[in-house]
Amino acid sequence: CEHTLLLGKTGQGKSVLMRHWMRQDIEAGRGFCCFDAHGSLLDGVLRDIPLGRQDDVISLAAFDCE
Repeated sequence: CEHTLLLGKTGQGKSVLMRHWMRQDIEAGRGFCCFDAHGSLLDGVLRDIPLGRQDDVISLAAFDCE
């Protein structure tokens, strides 16, 4: 199990790097967990899910709980 902490200013490519890592996990058949406070990263990641793997996705929208 690995853990990574990315720090940097806004606009420096942290989300882009994480999206590439998640895409690699998807292509390799591995799973991952994505916590996205704003939703923009997760929107892009969900678009990267291949048709055959869409049933493997569990999405929880904690900001949408009323």
